[in-house]
Amino acid sequence: MDFQKKRVQLLAFIVGIIALSITGMSAQDAAKTAQKEGTKAAKLAKRQAKRIIGPVISSGWDFFEALYYGGTITEGFLRGSGTLVGAYAWSWVGGRIGLMVYDVVDGVHYLLQFVQGEDSEVYESPPD
Repeated sequence: MDFQKKRVQLLAFIVGIIALSITGMSAQDAAKTAQKEGTKAAKLAKRQAKRIIGPVISSGWDFFEALYYGGTITEGFLRGSGTLVGAYAWSWVGGRIGLMVYDVVDGVHYLLQFVQGEDSEVYESPPD
């Protein structure tokens, strides 16, 4: 991430030097102004990177937390993806919605097995 920050800072510095030189500013003043603009651009790039990396780490954490506490991979996936979507839409609510979707699907699956179990007849052979 530090490399990306330096690259953005250098690019902003170069663009600033060129733009300020065209306006007729002295080279020394242009260099100072461009340095300030480069530092601002680097801070902005770092802030934007944190906004992307944070939710991804949080999503992965929720995935492994669900697995650690005995959940299935499906539960972990839904909880992690819900957290990732929720980070950009509704904060922590997304993870809870993903978990709720998993619970609803699991409940419907259980009900279908229960209903199918009542309809089918099981024939046992008499003991010998």
